[in-house]
Amino acid sequence: YLYLTCGGVFSRDELPEGERKSALCVLVVKCAATRCMFAHAVPQKGVDPDGFVISRLKEDIVWLGHPKVVIRRDNEPALALVVDKVIKVLKDSEGVTATYEGSVPYDPQTNGHAENAVKRFKGMFRTLLLGLEKQLQGKVPLDHRVITWLISHAAHVRNLRVIGADGKPPYQQVRGTCSVPALLG
Repeated sequence: YLYLTCGGVFSRDELPEGERKSALCVLVVKCAATRCMFAHAVPQKGVDPDGFVISRLKEDIVWLGHPKVVIRRDNEPALALVVDKVIKVLKDSEGVTATYEGSVPYDPQTNGHAENAVKRFKGMFRTLLLGLEKQLQGKVPLDHRVITWLISHAAHVRNLRVIGADGKPPYQQVRGTCSVPALLG
């Protein structure tokens, strides 16, 4: 998780306690095999009453196309509940074999992959937001709908444009091509 406030983008540890209630909560997910990243503005930390978080995570994992997944998470109770529910939904509705792996308590390196993903997402999001605000010649309020879109878009741009050591972006790792199909209406 990370949080967006008027003062910037913060991880849970960086966020001042008084700003937590007004901050926009963001969940960042990264696939270790393909390097694909997903980010979503979520209504709250943990499982929300409408099931939005569970639905988005299920869709992300299904999009990756792995028949078997191991979800690595930290030992935070809110995240543990989310992962348990996602695993159940994947098994019941998608036929995906899913398990989880917890991190070692008080050892930040065991969850380093996720921490790195959050750091890279923060950089991409800040860059895109600053570019948008420069074009608009003004600030975009955090409660504007474009912020929710920009969160997912920042992760998608990384998937399409950041080239890995194998010479391919993450999107190409999953889909086998760099071209994204056009949506015609």
